[in-house]
Amino acid sequence: MNNKLLISVFLCLFVLSSVMFGKDKQFAGGVWVGSFIPQDWQIQGQHKVDYDASGETRWAGVEGFGNGNDIILYGIYYFSDWGLRLECGVRLLHQKLKLDDLLAAESLEYDNQLNIIPVSLTLLHRLKIPDTKFSPYLGIGPSIYFASWEQKDIEQIVGMPLFRRWLKDSLSISIGVHMLVGLEYPMSKGLFIGGEIKYSYVPSTWELEDQDRGFVIEIKDLNIGGTSMRLGLSYRF
Repeated sequence: MNNKLLISVFLCLFVLSSVMFGKDKQFAGGVWVGSFIPQDWQIQGQHKVDYDASGETRWAGVEGFGNGNDIILYGIYYFSDWGLRLECGVRLLHQKLKLDDLLAAESLEYDNQLNIIPVSLTLLHRLKIPDTKFSPYLGIGPSIYFASWEQKDIEQIVGMPLFRRWLKDSLSISIGVHMLVGLEYPMSKGLFIGGEIKYSYVPSTWELEDQDRGFVIEIKDLNIGGTSMRLGLSYRF
């Protein structure tokens, strides 16, 4: 998706908020914690160990970063059944494996990390359900992801030189879109608990530099988004 179009969506949402939220304002702040499942197989990867009939390790490998964890802080500006939410947090994906004394007299070590700071702006709409305290809502909006990629593969075979592949990109900035559905329930005056499922599509470009050999691997249009499942607390004032 065109980055200029997404930036325009950001600006339009800000203008819309200034028009819609003039009176009867209500603010809320809260925190989400949960898990993240990448959509792209290159991000998800695999973590696999094979054993022979005697139970000895004969092969092991790690690709990608696996599932991740989210910690997100957010604020919401409400007007009637509409709201504008700004959120920022940390998403960590990490796969690690170290094995020694394999049948082939090898020592293997993998350490893959993808760290993301997602910043999202969401236009929310609360749905009204009569005779219940539950408050469902829908949302859609743009996101900016600040991400770093580090991948280390080390292989040591007896009698052979050490092999190491260390790929790193300290910062990739990507723009994407997201949609979500959630549910809130009041615990006491102003205090709410909630759950949310959020899907994001964030195409990214990476320039991974081999830290030992100096060459660069370029990856384009790699989706670093996926599905987040969260639980959280919020307070309205």
